[in-house]
Amino acid sequence: MKHLPTLAALLITAASFTAPLTSAMAADAPAKLANGALVDAKGMTLYTFDKDVAGSGKSTCNGGCAA
Repeated sequence: MKHLPTLAALLITAASFTAPLTSAMAADAPAKLANGALVDAKGMTLYTFDKDVAGSGKSTCNGGCAA
């Protein structure tokens, strides 16, 4: 019984380290899967173009491709 305060302190300390990590991960992941589709935070469908270069910030889909 005398170890209970120590255990409680350890659990509180561990929880305080995981809370910031959880919120940081959520901020880094604005898109998620919903019913098999990629959606944003508002549930709007997001589309990808296979020929785009990952991380470039630009799409190669222009003109007729984007229509």
